[in-house]
Amino acid sequence: MAYRETGSVRIGPLSLFVLVVTLCMAVLAVLSFTTARASSYEANNQRDYTSGAYANEVAAQEFVALVDEQLAGVKEAGGTKEAAMEAVRSVSPDVAIIEESQVSVAFSSDQIRRLTVCLQVNDDLSYTVTKWKTSVSWPQVEDGQGYWPGKK
Repeated sequence: MAYRETGSVRIGPLSLFVLVVTLCMAVLAVLSFTTARASSYEANNQRDYTSGAYANEVAAQEFVALVDEQLAGVKEAGGTKEAAMEAVRSVSPDVAIIEESQVSVAFSSDQIRRLTVCLQVNDDLSYTVTKWKTSVSWPQVEDGQGYWPGKK
C-alpha cells in the first residue's frame, strides 16, 4: 500500500482571487464609511448655515415691516420727517445705527452669519432700502485642523 505524502496546502488561483476581492471590498467599505461621515458633517453645516440665514432674513423682514408701519402712521397723522425718524428710532433694535435719515441694522443669528440692512427715510415719509447684504465672517482655523475635523 502506497501512502501519498501530503505536504503544504496549495493556494490555487481561485483562492488567491477570493483573497484579493475580499481585501478590495474591505478597503471600499472603509472608504464608503469615511465618505458618508464627511457628507453627513457637511450636510449638517449646510443645514445650520441655511437656518441661520433664514432667521436673519425673518428678523430683517419683521424690522422693515415695523418701520413701514410706523412711517405710514406718521404720514397718515401728517407728521414731519423728525417725527417719522423718532417713530423709526422707537422700533429699532439697540444695535441700530441711526444717522440723520438713514437707519442701519445688522442682524446676526450666530457669530458667523450677518445680514446688514440700511434704510433711507425719504422726505415724503417713505423709505428706500439702500443695502441688504449678507456676509460671513469665518472663524480663524488653527494650524493642524483639517477640512473635516472627524468624529465629534
